[in-house]
Amino acid sequence: MLNMFRKYAREIVMVTVALFVVSLFGLGAFSWFGRTQDKSSSKDGTSQSSLATLDGKPVDEPRFYRQFNQSFSAIPEAQRILVDPDMMDYYRYDALEKTISFMLMLREADKQGIKALPQEVHYRVEQIAKMYQLKSVGELKKILKQRKIPWKGFKNEQKEEIMVAKTVNGISGRVTVTPMDKLMAFTEIQARHILIKIQTDNMEEDVKALKKAERIYETVLSNRGAFSQYAKTYSEDKLSAENGGDLGWISRGQMVSEFEKQLYKMKPGDIVGPVKTIFGYHIILVTDRKDKPIPKGMTEQDVENQILQEKQAEAVRKWINPLQNSANVVVIDPALKAYEARVKRDYLGALIEYQKLLSSQPQNLLMYIQIARMYEKLNRPEESDKVFRKAMIWQKYNPQAQYPILYFSAMDHFEKQGNREQAKEYLGDALKYFANSMPVLLAVSNNYQALLTSEAKLDLLKKVDELQKKAREKDGVGKK
Repeated sequence: MLNMFRKYAREIVMVTVALFVVSLFGLGAFSWFGRTQDKSSSKDGTSQSSLATLDGKPVDEPRFYRQFNQSFSAIPEAQRILVDPDMMDYYRYDALEKTISFMLMLREADKQGIKALPQEVHYRVEQIAKMYQLKSVGELKKILKQRKIPWKGFKNEQKEEIMVAKTVNGISGRVTVTPMDKLMAFTEIQARHILIKIQTDNMEEDVKALKKAERIYETVLSNRGAFSQYAKTYSEDKLSAENGGDLGWISRGQMVSEFEKQLYKMKPGDIVGPVKTIFGYHIILVTDRKDKPIPKGMTEQDVENQILQEKQAEAVRKWINPLQNSANVVVIDPALKAYEARVKRDYLGALIEYQKLLSSQPQNLLMYIQIARMYEKLNRPEESDKVFRKAMIWQKYNPQAQYPILYFSAMDHFEKQGNREQAKEYLGDALKYFANSMPVLLAVSNNYQALLTSEAKLDLLKKVDELQKKAREKDGVGKK
């Protein structure tokens, strides 16, 4: 269930998402100090979750919020004023996925009888205290008490982290770097292929595709020089078929593992097939290969370590994928449901969820952005106009809570609709309300100068220079 959303996530926000791989102290799960105890904790399985359920049980909400805070805190504080609501939606859904992944791994660890010893928990707690430069574990206890976080619950969290870490490290610890891995790291191969797709999971259809691929392979072997023409005629990879099956230069990690392993065994001129992957049956021709230099600033050991980390991540992903695919996840939170609908391209469904949120939070001006964007996706720009205009009226009469991203989103919309005068008006308002905000002024300078008069551009640049000078002076004083 979870993996399907990754496929379309970049349509919403271009963010590189790291694989959730656990190491004993590498979870970054010590973000206890920015929050108080969440009363909706579902540790005992008796509380109702406002977020989602996993196989009928509430998700671990405290862990969800720590995961979210960990992502959000990575944004420089000065830049948080410009965070787009799309990014916030992404962070929340990503936190949900990571929370569910952790819960699945913990459940598996429990099934395997993996335990966390008291001395291991104690050592981990000591390391957390040191990480925050605290004098003692006792000081850590005081801080947690101030935030109404029970010491018992905190220690139980650390116990769970250790159990999952042991489970995952047991999988990743079996991974090694082979000579072939190193060869693949420093070699690029130029290749062509002919693909016969597997249309269904039906064994009979699979056999038909295999026999077709075998016939084409025999034909290719009888006339090697015509490989490109055969690719144009027979390959079902239409994109490469137009270029005679040309895949260009291929580096390690660019192709699925079955294809890649076969490819790096071949020499220029070799033709091999059929090679089965998730896409179908391939007939492969290697046309050239060349060695790559080690990237500047890296040693062979650095590259080997990188390969090892990638292979460990892949091993963990292969282990957890079946658990994720069999999990029954029911999303409850409207914002999360809206994101889920968007990655499925169900923009009407997303619109309905955003409207639910707005009805319960009428002063959440950022929700207007999401509603307006869904109307745009549904090709109803006139509705987007109304939503943005209403939001800007709210903004005008609530000067104590100004959102620059609302101004920018409205400007983008009206400029795209050809209403530059309205966009200019909102730009003027933004410059008025955020006259002393360096992030906002830089965003205007980088993206909206075309809406400014020559005089306004000069005023903007002058203001930016003044703020930068003040920042340098302040920094200089601080260093003294």
